[in-house]
Amino acid sequence: MIKVRGWQVNPYEIEEAIKSNVDGVKDCAVVGVKYGSDGHRPKAFVVGDVDKDAVKEFVKEKFISYKHLCAVEIVDDIPKTPSGKIMRTKLAGEVNPYL
Repeated sequence: MIKVRGWQVNPYEIEEAIKSNVDGVKDCAVVGVKYGSDGHRPKAFVVGDVDKDAVKEFVKEKFISYKHLCAVEIVDDIPKTPSGKIMRTKLAGEVNPYL
């Protein structure tokens, strides 16, 4: 979960909406990143031939304002564990001292 100004944002909900509705998206991950005085905001990492602005506009039209993306980054692949779970800390640039 991503906490935005006291609201809980489920990244899976945004990921599934993007994958299902935005043309050209092959895979997607949403993580919370530090964003000004708001604390954290959702950021999407997208695999595929897609326009960043189209992804942001789709999320803006579909979701309430606290779920809007602060940024979209096009990447070659989404890092995943051997079991297929998204490695969100790696995407967010956080360092896990236990790895």
